[in-house]
Amino acid sequence: MDTSFLTKSAVAERPGWSVTLITRLPGEPDLRKKVCGRNHPLARYALARVEEAEASASFCDWQASLSKREAAARKSVATGRQAIRAMPISVEKIPLVTVRERAIESYNARNRDQGSFASSGDACGFLDRIAVNFIRHELTNDDVAWWDPAGKAGVRQAVAGIRTRLCAVMAQAYPALSEECARELAERT
Repeated sequence: MDTSFLTKSAVAERPGWSVTLITRLPGEPDLRKKVCGRNHPLARYALARVEEAEASASFCDWQASLSKREAAARKSVATGRQAIRAMPISVEKIPLVTVRERAIESYNARNRDQGSFASSGDACGFLDRIAVNFIRHELTNDDVAWWDPAGKAGVRQAVAGIRTRLCAVMAQAYPALSEECARELAERT
């Protein structure tokens, strides 16, 4: 096996390299080899040229810039986590019987066109699910909570953190629905 040449993926596996950096520093491959069964030729880079690029000021500058971007992203995620912990999430507390009645009304209003209707005689699991959904959408201030992390670094983690906090607050306000809150949280994570 010829070790004087590396494939593009082998270069990308070396410390500090990425596909973007490969196209910027060494640029065009030294060899292109047609491989049976592949539509595109295999790009191969001379090991000496890759090592030369690694010793260059451009490579060092790229690594320093990458470190700064990674640190900024970590800081942004940590700031987001702090904001989630500090975020005020409130749940309006009303009798559970009223929650179930209003959840059934809300469900029926939303699903009237589909011919799907809920009633107090439906399965407990279904009624718990629509009750938790009703609480989330009608009795909490969660809509505002979702706006802030939108479009920012770590948005998935932020949404998961908000969802976890929201479920905990709902379960605390409505202990009879805590199992359903936990089930929905587990289903979404």
